[in-house]
Parts: sequence; structure tokens; C-alpha cells
Amino acid sequence: MKNEEIIMKTRINLMNNRQLGTTGRLMDYVTEDGELTQIDEPAEIHTYVGWKRKGYQVPKGTKARVFIPIWNYTTDNEGNTVMIQRNAPFFLPDQVVKIEDEAEAVM
Repeated sequence: MKNEEIIMKTRINLMNNRQLGTTGRLMDYVTEDGELTQIDEPAEIHTYVGWKRKGYQVPKGTKARVFIPIWNYTTDNEGNTVMIQRNAPFFLPDQVVKIEDEAEAVM
């Protein structure tokens, strides 16, 4: 399974467990039975770097609420590039602030 699929399944599970809100949009979703249906699109979740790229900051000391096993490339002892799965910390939308908002609050 690709990282995007792993993250989307996690977002849907968090939304279904009422731990994550929605975007307010509908999205097509293929169930495990292969049936195409429409569901609410779950809100985005990202790593620290992912939120930073989108213009948000994770406040210092904030602990990630979700750890997702995603695939990463690394180099083994012989210099070969291999893929490993590691638990990456993800932050929810209510854990971040817009970078401009943070700058204004400091002034």
C-alpha cells in the first residue's frame, strides 16, 4: 500500500471515530467490497514538515496524536537503497497555527 493510501485510511478512521473533522466536501471512496460510494472528506493531517510547507507551525512542545507507519527510503550497510516502514508523527488541524497568525501574536 502506498503512503497516500495509508494516510487516507487513517484520516477516514479518525473521522469515523470522531477524532477528526471534515473538509465539508464529499469524495468518492471505494469500500473493501469494491463498491463506489461518496463520503465526507476527512480533514487533512500532516507531519511537522508537511504543515510547515503549507504555511502552518506546530507550536513548541505539541505532542503528535497520531503515528502512522509510512514507507521511507534509506541506505543499508552495503550502500543499497532500501525501503523501510517507520512510525511517523502526524499532527491534526487543531494542533497547528497559521504562520502569519503566530507572527502577529508575537508583535
